[in-house]
Amino acid sequence: MPKLFFMNADNFSDVRGCLGSQLSQLKVEQKDILRTQLLLEEIFLRMINKGNAAQVNVQVTKSLFGKVQVRVSSEGVSYNPLVEVSDWQDNDEDENYFSMMILNAHRDSLNWRRKQNLNVVTINVPGKSGVEKFLIAACVVGGIVCGVLMKEFLSPETISLVKKDLIVPT
Repeated sequence: MPKLFFMNADNFSDVRGCLGSQLSQLKVEQKDILRTQLLLEEIFLRMINKGNAAQVNVQVTKSLFGKVQVRVSSEGVSYNPLVEVSDWQDNDEDENYFSMMILNAHRDSLNWRRKQNLNVVTINVPGKSGVEKFLIAACVVGGIVCGVLMKEFLSPETISLVKKDLIVPT
């Protein structure tokens, strides 16, 4: 079961370190751990300063197919820290220039939603997932096997019907 951390200004460094160890245990590369910690820091600061959150909950999850995510959630007013990134204009005079550059560069790996009075930001951690490649290969082999079995055991009329209705786009 994934461990839940309660992060506030007092224990920020400790939780950041625990996040790094959890990601290391999941075999995430060091550069991706540092990137995730940096994104966590930026999201944490936005949720505390602009979302009026007292604390932020941090949880690391790994899906069945090996996808690692960091879920950052907080109670407070409805606040999407990623909207600022979408509306942001590249202006190096802005005091938030570097933090906005960080979030903008990794916009594709961030998701926000409002669920049960919580602001939830999900950070998708890149990694080497061999499971997806295995599933793709298994599907290709399964398709070949199905094609051979159809040719051997189905009548030509049934094969023609399957091609017409299922395989050929209309």
